[in-house]
Amino acid sequence: MDSGSQALKQYYKVAALQFDADAAALGRNDVAFYVDLARRAGGPVIEFGAGTGRIGLELARAGVSYTGVDIATSMLERFEEKLAAEPENVRARAHTKEGDMRAMHLERRFACAIAPCEVLQHLLTDDDRRRALNRIKAHLVPGGLFVFDLSTPTYATLAAATEKSNGKAEVELEREGEGKNKIRRTAKLEVDAASQLLRVHREWLEVGPRGGQKAIAEADLTLRWLHRFEIELWLKQTGFELLEHFGDFERRPFDGVSGLSVVIARPAVVVERSKPRTSRPKRPAHSGPPRGRGGPRGGGGGRLLREGHIPIRSRCRKRRQ
Repeated sequence: MDSGSQALKQYYKVAALQFDADAAALGRNDVAFYVDLARRAGGPVIEFGAGTGRIGLELARAGVSYTGVDIATSMLERFEEKLAAEPENVRARAHTKEGDMRAMHLERRFACAIAPCEVLQHLLTDDDRRRALNRIKAHLVPGGLFVFDLSTPTYATLAAATEKSNGKAEVELEREGEGKNKIRRTAKLEVDAASQLLRVHREWLEVGPRGGQKAIAEADLTLRWLHRFEIELWLKQTGFELLEHFGDFERRPFDGVSGLSVVIARPAVVVERSKPRTSRPKRPAHSGPPRGRGGPRGGGGGRLLREGHIPIRSRCRKRRQ
C-alpha cells in the first residue's frame, strides 16, 4: 500500500464518526440526484467511495441492487452498523467490500457506477486517475453510466484559499452536538498551486454553551482540484464519452461559477473499421495456363486448353465420322 492510501485510511478513521453529521450540516443535496440516475440505469449499481452508506443505503431502500467499495474499513463499519438496522429486503440488496478503486476486480458488471462526494479528488496523480478510470470502465456493462462530482474551483476561490494558507485555522462549519454543546470543524489550508493540491488539517472541537471548547479529533487530508477541460480530457484518454456536464445537482448547465462539476459519462463505443478489400494479384503470363471467365473449375471457356491436347468436343466429332 502506498503512503497516500495509508494517509487516506488514517484520515477517515478519525472522520468516520463525524462524517454523516458534517455532510448534513454542509447541506449536500446530492442523494436524490444519485438515486434518480441509478434507478434510470435499470440495473445493479456500484459505488466507489461508499463511505458510511449515506447514498448507498438510500439506493438499497429504493430497490436498487447495490455494491459499495471503499478503501477505509472504518467508514464501511459505520455503513454496516446502519445496514444492520434495516429490513431484510434492504439488507439483501446492499453489499460492501473493502478495496482500492485503482485495483478493483469484481466478478460482475454494473449498469451504473457512481463516485459521489468528490471522492475522485483523492486520486493525486495522472497515473492514479488513469488506473481508477480503467477499473471503473471494466466494471460497466456496454452503455453503462459513470456518474460523479468534483470540485472545480474558480480563480477567486483559489486566490482566497491561497490567502488563508497562513497557518491560521478557519471555521468550516458549526453544528449541534450532544446536549447544549456544539461541534465546530476548523481547517488550516496549504495550497500547492503548481501541483493543484490542497492540503487540509482539520480539527473537530466541542464547544460548550459558555464558549469553552476542547479538541475531540484532528486529521490531515490532501485533495487535487480539477478544471473543466482536464476532466473532459481525462475521460477521453481513458475511453469514456461525456454525456452531460452540470454545475449542480439540480442539473443546471455547467457555468464555471458554481465551483462544482457533476458529470455523466459512459464507455465510448469502439467502431471497428472493416479491412479494405485487396485485389487479387495478376498472374504473370508465363506462370501457368490461362483461365476463362468461369475460373479453373468452370465450364465452356474455363476448360484447360493445354498445348498438345484436343478439346473433348473435337474428339467426339472424330469418333462419329
